[in-house]
Amino acid sequence: MAPVDWMRGKLSGNQLLTYDTHSAYDTPTGDVVAADNYQPRLIAKVKGAFTPRKIRFFQVRTRTCVNMTATVKRNLALMGGVGALFGSLVSDKSSAIYIAVSALCPKGMTLRAFLAPVIRAALAAKLPNIEITDGVVIVNPWVSTDTPNVPISQAILDKFAGELS
Repeated sequence: MAPVDWMRGKLSGNQLLTYDTHSAYDTPTGDVVAADNYQPRLIAKVKGAFTPRKIRFFQVRTRTCVNMTATVKRNLALMGGVGALFGSLVSDKSSAIYIAVSALCPKGMTLRAFLAPVIRAALAAKLPNIEITDGVVIVNPWVSTDTPNVPISQAILDKFAGELS
């Protein structure tokens, strides 16, 4: 049992889940939909791991569902928008905006940890420009009519337009 003391979570590997032949994000608001292709997974847990009376136990998860509410859909769109902007930003390390933003990142902090909260707050507020600091601005492609300085694919723009524009 000793290795199990340090094992947590899903032990059976990842899956690509579909919900009624679409992704979880495309589930209509108000629906609760179970994954079509879910395979049972072994989950390891330890209750009271750092106490003398720790209890090891396992469970077999046999299904998973998405309960799509308006709040969940908005949060997923915000996370997707942040990920798309950040991914596009770091894909071109020679761009002026990347150089400016990376110079602002504090020591001991990752660029993602520095930027993600700022981008998320600006996307949630539907600001046309995401101001990192004076003079360093990322154009919000879902709201602004200006040419984006961090390009996003049209498919991603269309996917999250209902929530972010």
